[in-house]
Amino acid sequence: DGATLYLTQHLRAGTNPLYRVRTLDVATGRLHGALVDRLEGERDMGGDPVRRASSADGRWAYTLYARRGHEPFVHALDTAKREAFCVDLPLDVRYVDQWALRLKLDERSRLLSVTRGRSTLATVRTDSWKVEKPS
Repeated sequence: DGATLYLTQHLRAGTNPLYRVRTLDVATGRLHGALVDRLEGERDMGGDPVRRASSADGRWAYTLYARRGHEPFVHALDTAKREAFCVDLPLDVRYVDQWALRLKLDERSRLLSVTRGRSTLATVRTDSWKVEKPS
């Protein structure tokens, strides 16, 4: 409804950036604390944003992050409930190659696909956060 802005607070730049997601109440101008990852309880997250996808109604915002020395992950933000979920992707993809990854959301099947070119590397079930890799 436009009453809340979601902001990315960058805590550290460089080769291992850290950030946290915070909310701003538009009417009062009040900045609230960090949204905590509901799966792992993490407050600070690391990585570089690569791609975004949103649900048609704007409730969900999905961001794919690249990480040096780690697998990429998806940050799923529920803008209605103010909840965040981080989903690690079990992909053996070098950092430089993570920038070629794309997101494709199919709301009907509740699948968020991570692709490279015409290949699907992994799918995330948006109703359970389970990650599946094609066989």
